[in-house]
Amino acid sequence: MILTQYGGYALGIKYQLTFENDSIILKSNAHKNLKVNYFGNNILHFKKIKNHLTEINFNKLKERYSITCADCPSREIEIMFDNGKRKKIYDYGEKGTLGLLKLYEEMEGIANKEIGQKLK
Repeated sequence: MILTQYGGYALGIKYQLTFENDSIILKSNAHKNLKVNYFGNNILHFKKIKNHLTEINFNKLKERYSITCADCPSREIEIMFDNGKRKKIYDYGEKGTLGLLKLYEEMEGIANKEIGQKLK
């Protein structure tokens, strides 16, 4: 899974979170201490996200959501499934669905927790 946050006025990628098996990789130029890839390890996080993806029926969501707005931030989420299929959703304005908003919060919460442990 890859969650990418794009800026509004400040164009470009703010950060990118990649969730792979049992690791989280953060790529960010916005935080001085987080310029290198970070690898965390907690399988419970992935089970929580997997359950949420099932609950919101991720495969049935639209590929693009947008609001009428100039220079709003956006997010892109891409999921690579075990069967090799991929699903990508682009959310301009970050208001896609309540389920997507909750998914963003969960992924960011996991990353913040893991990164916070790493920086202690």
